[in-house]
Amino acid sequence: MMFQKTAEIEVFISNIYIDISICHDNMDTSYNKLDENTYIKVNEWWMMITSIKGHIEDQGSWARDAFSVLSAEDQDVAIHNIAIFSITLVNDLCQVQAERDSNNEAAMMKAPVVMPTQLVHLRPMDFIRNILDPCYAHLSRFWSPNEIEDVEQDHMKLVKDYGVEIELKQNIDAQDHMTMFNYTWDSMRGRYQALCCFSSCLVMSFANIISVELDFSILKWEKNSNRKSLTNLALEGIFATKQHDRLTKI
Repeated sequence: MMFQKTAEIEVFISNIYIDISICHDNMDTSYNKLDENTYIKVNEWWMMITSIKGHIEDQGSWARDAFSVLSAEDQDVAIHNIAIFSITLVNDLCQVQAERDSNNEAAMMKAPVVMPTQLVHLRPMDFIRNILDPCYAHLSRFWSPNEIEDVEQDHMKLVKDYGVEIELKQNIDAQDHMTMFNYTWDSMRGRYQALCCFSSCLVMSFANIISVELDFSILKWEKNSNRKSLTNLALEGIFATKQHDRLTKI
């Protein structure tokens, strides 16, 4: 599902943050108190030079020894190149999006909030305004006002129960982006049925008709009569390469 792919990218980026200690000036401005020769800053990102050297040594003794025999000038060039590559990688990964727009470009939109782990941290006001209201016109064609009201009430109850029921909180907190949609909602033991139904509709829905037609066109073209054995994993790779222009810039 789209929200899982988005979460996997976020985890990947987070791992890069940890591995080579990339910082963003919106969250950490401590570089202002440091000597300019001790860090490298590119736009809003920055890295400590000691962290880069440590990352080089983490690659093994061969990398450490190869770096140590370089001249001081070449070492500076290598360090700056690593910093620029790492920061560019993280910055461009932040722009990757699974959904596409009408021009087959990455659409700058977030995956819908559909999992209890996400919903419990969303205020009822924000859930109604940002999740339910945009779907209301379409939803009202199939659901009654009372059924839509049940979705609101289920979300409010989920948020409240999460704060007071220890077992429910532990169950939800134990789930992550790798937990499957059916498993996480089945673990609710039949509670919050209206919210679950609404969330399942968001999972199955595409952003717009153009997205539906585009995906089916790609599917029909790639998995033709001569390629019936093409696996789902291979097809997913084909869909991902439709963002080739963006990915090649990373």
